[in-house]
Amino acid sequence: MIMDHLELSTNKFDDMCAFYDAALSPLGVTRIVPGSPAGYGQGDILPFWIRIGDNSTVNAHYAFSCASRALVHEAFEAAKAIGGTGPREPKIHPHIDPNYYAGYACDPDGHLVEFVCRKAET
Repeated sequence: MIMDHLELSTNKFDDMCAFYDAALSPLGVTRIVPGSPAGYGQGDILPFWIRIGDNSTVNAHYAFSCASRALVHEAFEAAKAIGGTGPREPKIHPHIDPNYYAGYACDPDGHLVEFVCRKAET
């Protein structure tokens, strides 16, 4: 299954947008649609949305694909720099896959956000 899009509701809209503006920038993902809902993506593909509303997805965990392990680090560090807590520094997770390289940060609403590269190190 391929995810078409994900929309989160939050009562911390400005903080959430600032977090994702910073954390997704290294991946070439930007906020294309301003306001609420705010749409993130590349070009006319907008798979990620944030809207003002009740946060009912606190236990959500989702991952953003990175083209390289270096981008995993860049996104993770950008998330931390904007105030995201980093429960797991980027590293290889061989129990998932020999090439599964990921770092995890929590956004302002406490969602576990993963940045992952599934490619072998070059």
